[in-house]
Amino acid sequence: MTNKDLLQPFNPKNLLVSLYQYQQTTIPSVTSLEFPPKKYVELNQFRQKIEEQRIGPHHQPYQAGRKKAIFYRSTFLGISFLFVFLSVFMYTQSMNWSGTLFFVNYTATKFTLCAFTSLLAVIAFVIASTIKTEKEATNQIVQRAQSKIRSILAYKRAEHGTKNLCSFSQNFKKYILARQAYHDTLDKIRESKKITYALLEQISYTPGLEKQVIEKLFNEAILELNDKLHVLIQSFKKKMNEIY
Repeated sequence: MTNKDLLQPFNPKNLLVSLYQYQQTTIPSVTSLEFPPKKYVELNQFRQKIEEQRIGPHHQPYQAGRKKAIFYRSTFLGISFLFVFLSVFMYTQSMNWSGTLFFVNYTATKFTLCAFTSLLAVIAFVIASTIKTEKEATNQIVQRAQSKIRSILAYKRAEHGTKNLCSFSQNFKKYILARQAYHDTLDKIRESKKITYALLEQISYTPGLEKQVIEKLFNEAILELNDKLHVLIQSFKKKMNEIY
């Protein structure tokens, strides 16, 4: 075991290294490390403090999705304001000789364009208003889970394909079984996502909850989903090993 294996950086985006997995293992004691303990005593104490107080970024997925949600919301609001500006600008323009040259009915064309840009502005504003931090954090975890099972499936196919190039019937049967397991896992991931979405909405609409309590509940709900997805990924990986 190398130093690099022991000292994994805390990355708030790498949420698929789930809390479930972390809780099943313990931090190695400094006496069992290959490097001199005196160099990393304070670092390990600091890491232990983070885990005990649950203040590490991997304990706070809701905060990890906040920047992305703000970026998306700002982008769509900017697009909405841009279309509003275009609509107002076109509405205030009066007909001139160029308008009669290019359009048979300039007034009708102008009002049509104004209505169209106004509609786009409303759509962009609605999209911006529906973007929520907790759902973006949930989507990040779900997307990484889906990417992970796709990688496992592709790796197993490539590994098996190089070993069994001549047995077409056997390969096809395993291909069907693997695809079935893949789609079953995807369905379970989507179902887990729907359940978490419903729970997040219930937390949001529950009256009387303070902001800190809401954020704590959001974090725990997302971490619970993260643990479920980790179990699904491990189960899918085990299934692939049985098939191939």
